[in-house]
Amino acid sequence: LGVKVAGITQDFTDGTTTNTGRGLDVAISQNGFFRLVDSNGSVFYSRNGQFKLDENRNLVNMQGLQLTGYPATGTPPTIQQGANPTNISIPNTLMAAKTTTTAS
Repeated sequence: LGVKVAGITQDFTDGTTTNTGRGLDVAISQNGFFRLVDSNGSVFYSRNGQFKLDENRNLVNMQGLQLTGYPATGTPPTIQQGANPTNISIPNTLMAAKTTTTAS
C-alpha cells in the first residue's frame, strides 16, 4: 500500500488582479514568468510580481533576487536582437519637462 503522484498539471490561467497601492507590483499574464538572478548568477523563474528597489536601484523581489530583462533602445523601444538579459534598474535622474503645445 502507498501513495504516489499520478501527474502534475500546471494552470497558467490569469488570476484576479488587485491594486496593491505599490508602484512596483506587477501582474504577469498567460504562461509568462519573471526572470530573476541571484548574486552568484543562478537563474530563477517566478510568477510573483511583487518587487522593490535595492540600494543600487535595481528591481528585486522580496528575497533580493534581481529582475532581469532584455535591453530595449529607440523610440518606440525595440528589444535588441541577440542581447543577453540584464538587470532592470530605475535611474535616479529627473526627466526634463516638456511644454504642451496642444490640448484636446
